[in-house]
Amino acid sequence: MKYWCIAFFSWTLSLPSQAAEPFHLELVPTTCVTTEQQPICTIKLRLSITGGTGQQICLNMPEKPPLCQQHLVKTTSEFLINVETAVDLPITLTNSAGEVLKRTQLQLVRYQSPSKRHKRGYVWSLL
Repeated sequence: MKYWCIAFFSWTLSLPSQAAEPFHLELVPTTCVTTEQQPICTIKLRLSITGGTGQQICLNMPEKPPLCQQHLVKTTSEFLINVETAVDLPITLTNSAGEVLKRTQLQLVRYQSPSKRHKRGYVWSLL
């Protein structure tokens, strides 16, 4: 009897964990470059979601309706979104109950052209 309890206990310790892995959200691209001539970022984003449990997931962005789809376990769900923004864009992944599962952000970077160098003309005046 003593050996049977030890065998059962060691067998239960070796079972794989039933806890679901967390959601993983991959945003491509993660940054967008703007200039003085073009201050608004116009880009196509691809979001890939892996992990988690099978459930309905929704992608929330400011000033846009949520985009929802069914996510299946051990598969990759993808969202393709056209975005136009002049500020950093926070993106939140929620479930159908509105609970936040994951957050990410599209970063905007402003490109500043280098200042112009003045040519002094010392060499040119020798010719």
